[in-house]
Amino acid sequence: MVKANKPDSQSKAIPEAVMSENQYQEHAEKLTRKEVKEWYVELSQSNLIPKLTGRGAKLLIAPRGAGKSMLFRKAYFQCIEKEHLPFPVYVNYSNYARVDYASHNRHDYIVVFRKWILGKVLLASVKSYDDLDQKIDFIDYGDIEIKKLETFTRALEGGTYNPTEIELSPDSVSLILIQIAKKAGRSRVVLLLDDAAHAFTPELQKEFFGIFRALSTVLVSPKAAVYPGITSYGDKFHSGHDAEVIKIGVPPEAPDYSNHMLRLLKTRLSQEDYTKLEQVSGLLETLAYAASGIPRGLIVMARHCLEGNDESGRSGITMVNGWDSIVEWNRYIRQLFQSIASKVPRYKHYIACGDKLLFQFLDQIRKYNAQIETKTIYIAVESNQSPRYDMVIQYLEYAGILFERPDISRGKRGIYNRYMLHIGILIENRAIINARGKSIKGIEASLNKVSTLFPQLVYNSLLNGDLDNLCQLDLPPCPKCGNQRAFPEAKYCTFCGNELIDAPMYGELIKQPISALPLSEKKIKSMLDSNMFSTVSDLLQPNVEQRLQQIRQIGPVRAAEIVSAAEEFALT
Repeated sequence: MVKANKPDSQSKAIPEAVMSENQYQEHAEKLTRKEVKEWYVELSQSNLIPKLTGRGAKLLIAPRGAGKSMLFRKAYFQCIEKEHLPFPVYVNYSNYARVDYASHNRHDYIVVFRKWILGKVLLASVKSYDDLDQKIDFIDYGDIEIKKLETFTRALEGGTYNPTEIELSPDSVSLILIQIAKKAGRSRVVLLLDDAAHAFTPELQKEFFGIFRALSTVLVSPKAAVYPGITSYGDKFHSGHDAEVIKIGVPPEAPDYSNHMLRLLKTRLSQEDYTKLEQVSGLLETLAYAASGIPRGLIVMARHCLEGNDESGRSGITMVNGWDSIVEWNRYIRQLFQSIASKVPRYKHYIACGDKLLFQFLDQIRKYNAQIETKTIYIAVESNQSPRYDMVIQYLEYAGILFERPDISRGKRGIYNRYMLHIGILIENRAIINARGKSIKGIEASLNKVSTLFPQLVYNSLLNGDLDNLCQLDLPPCPKCGNQRAFPEAKYCTFCGNELIDAPMYGELIKQPISALPLSEKKIKSMLDSNMFSTVSDLLQPNVEQRLQQIRQIGPVRAAEIVSAAEEFALT
């Protein structure tokens, strides 16, 4: 690693007077065209936008907050502005859970899902037409009225609709898209499908990629943003063959890592706020490393530093603010990981094993670093054939707790799978420098160059050799007779013959207490003390942001953050 230079003069911080209310917005799909243009910082992978606007199917893979949506939005607006580029269609599927909740028990559930996926594509194409300052009220092919299509798609989300009212198929939608593109003066179409799979159940993920494959033609090029580890492509779709896989991100090991992350942060902060952080020696570099390549993490930690200083009444920001912000971001990541147990209850034992495995890794790295001068952020595990271990690792990777790195060969000892652990979590758990209190002084110097050596574990040493026994599915019993399911995929009870239907995910999640949300303890306590909010459902009601602002120290920005956290928890 190379110590960062100060961000170059071209990446100027935004003056306070022109700061957007979206300054701290964590979700790029909610940013305006102007904000995307001002805040986009190109990754070292400079060919990403041409890949997204070019021909062929693509899968954009990265953990939460790594910048997938920002790349899609940048590609979308670039296509809108440049006539020689394809007609862009940006679709966000993050509210799928509403469809699941409304139609879960219908016999034609798969049909509902397919039509909703395709209906959203067509509606997004109309939005693209509007962004080109053109107006469309009627789609000639299939005689579809736009208002009727909007009503139909909303009805799919509400569970009340006539399934034969509008007929949609991948072939018909592809033809309609080409027709609309030609009307707009474009020769081909690029589909940017955001939040495309992680929100769906494994069964529907497979269905989605069947649609994705069918939409791909010479003139229609679909791109999808997916998460590592948890995506089920199905037997008929082969990533790498049916779509090129593009892994994005700036690894902390990259020579220009800190400089890139700080350029990104400087575009999002006012000059005054950036200067406050910059004046604390080593703070910004430490936060950049603690983010582990996730831009959202750096933005959130910077905001926490600034807000924490304002609330504490201190005369200036200190390294203590940096420590607190790192701990708070780590708390969010771990809550994200633990929330999987609520969203996919059958895997709750896998999540518990993941927690234990994380602390075993931390302990090993801490002991290893205590004996060497140049510190490591890696650990390696003997390669094995355990699908249960693979599942645990995949969920840890999904949450951004660890990151896969190239395997290593140890000769006769075989192949070892190598991982980088989240650097913020390493810092909090004193696995890099064993300092006292809330000190992070000197951390950035230790991370300027990391050791190529690291602890290596044999598989049987994981959780005292008991990992496979601990990772058992937790299957709900038959709701009629109470007996356990015979096997995970069972559709009917082998004892009474009753159909086995899991409760819709959305309905269960909105019943969760607000303490399940990845928010600070202070924010949760403020909401509970107000007696206005107790469950996630309370935060999904109309006009909830205005009600949140009645609570002391919750303004528009924090209210939006709280609602966003509730939506992300329940709807994805």
